Amino acid sequence: MVCIVDGCSEEATLLFTWAWGEEGACCNAHRTTLESKAEQLGRGISFAPLGSDDTPRKTYGAPTLTKLSPEVGALRMANAELHERVSAVERELAAAQERNQALLAELAKLEDQVHAPKTSEDRAVVKESTESAEPRREAPSQPAKPRR
Repeated sequence: MVCIVDGCSEEATLLFTWAWGEEGACCNAHRTTLESKAEQLGRGISFAPLGSDDTPRKTYGAPTLTKLSPEVGALRMANAELHERVSAVERELAAAQERNQALLAELAKLEDQVHAPKTSEDRAVVKESTESAEPRREAPSQPAKPRR
């Protein structure tokens, strides 16, 4: 097997596999070239010794782009907009729940104040205010029964 790097005609001694699956064979001299390229690309490459019966398992096929219909793009945009709307509604809900908790706490505090035992001084003030606010009403008299 011959080294496949840069048209080299040396006998291959190593098998290599890139992180994305491409495989090939190279000589010892080009191992450092491939390691340097992997470093520059920020990708991994692995090497294995080449035996007499070893051959690369598969050839690399470059990824291809497929053309998507405009409807797919429109659906993706609508999906993204809905995700943004859901996030906004969730934030509004969280704020409303916080406000609800604060109002419930305030209501409980006010109820405690209303139901708290009053001092005799407080009772006198309440009695005076209710007496002055409402005039006394006498019970209506019953019509007299006619005498026979």
